[in-house]
Amino acid sequence: MSKSSSSPVHSDTLPEEAVAALAEALEPIAPPHAQAIKARVLRRVREADPYVTVRASEGRWITIAPSVECKRVQADGVAEAYFLRLHPGARLPAHAHAEDELCVVIEGHARLGEIEVGPGDFHLARAGSHHGEIQSACGALLFIRTAPATHAPG
Repeated sequence: MSKSSSSPVHSDTLPEEAVAALAEALEPIAPPHAQAIKARVLRRVREADPYVTVRASEGRWITIAPSVECKRVQADGVAEAYFLRLHPGARLPAHAHAEDELCVVIEGHARLGEIEVGPGDFHLARAGSHHGEIQSACGALLFIRTAPATHAPG
């Protein structure tokens, strides 16, 4: 009788396919006190600080490409917000958008594919859209809000 090193199931008891089929057929079991745990989590969410303020001097800028830095300022599992700093000559590759992504230009100028944007401009890339290379000849600071892990790193 031999045990499989990759599975705690005895190889002479049931074939792995049968174990997998049985596991898939099982109904999930709610943990004890599931309703109390859910109520506690929801209460904490409701009691959370209603404001999030990140000062300009706070947070961490991460280099994500040559001449491009990113600073995440908010993430809640549904959406995330970050600043994208494009130094003069910065370029990011063309990409598609799985979810809506909004962009507000804080300073400078950038090109989002064929679209030129400048200070105060708002740009919304809808889910399913695709635009060309992002570039900035003179530098820019952008505010981005999108679905988690769409572009921004840790």
